[in-house]
Amino acid sequence: IKSNIPVLVEKPLAQSYQDCLDLKEACYVSAFDKVAVAYCLRFMPSAQAIKGYIDQRLVGPIYNVSINVGQYLPTWRPGKNYIHSVSARNSLGGGALLELSHELDYAQWLFGPVYLQYSYLRTSGELILDVEDVADLILLTKEGIYVDMHMDFVQKSPRRTCEIIGRDGRLVWDLIANKITMFDGQTVSLIFSEPDYIKNEMYIEMIKSFEKKIKGKEDFLANIKDASEVVNLIEKAKVLSNWRAKN
Repeated sequence: IKSNIPVLVEKPLAQSYQDCLDLKEACYVSAFDKVAVAYCLRFMPSAQAIKGYIDQRLVGPIYNVSINVGQYLPTWRPGKNYIHSVSARNSLGGGALLELSHELDYAQWLFGPVYLQYSYLRTSGELILDVEDVADLILLTKEGIYVDMHMDFVQKSPRRTCEIIGRDGRLVWDLIANKITMFDGQTVSLIFSEPDYIKNEMYIEMIKSFEKKIKGKEDFLANIKDASEVVNLIEKAKVLSNWRAKN
């Protein structure tokens, strides 16, 4: 970064907020506009669509958002013992919050800055981990949108959803199915669906966007500031949480 070389950093940006500040300082000295963080969910077609619907105020003013993500860690990476994975080990920066920080990133991307109100992190005991495998957060936006977020490593059937409740209806974004459903009180409409989408395209689009960033063109990538705020939220959640391990 100090050599002004464009860098795309794997998420999360760092394990601590202090490390993020060090990176930000290096960027401001040289290459802030050439550094980005790989929050790839932004590049899903349904992610682009949901952002468009929110910007167009399809459901009117938004009141509540409910975000839920979970997958059973032992089946997450076939052929690899989950106990030895980054996700499972505190010394490697594991835990549900850091591993599933995509949700914190897209919450900020879609709804603006979010402010932590409450957190409850815990270890279920089911997976014998030294990190949280269940996390629940309550956040607020500047506009007063209430956001509840659930993350875990224990759901046997994978789930990744975002439900948005507004004055004129409810949007349900299913990231796994790559679809968006609109409920307006009168009808239920499937307003976006691309079930045959090949996930690898998401990564290709991210790389293309990084190329645009390097050339000074508009891009959808998370920048150092965005990604630093995600880590800051995670640190605050750990401090505020009534964290406990189940014996």
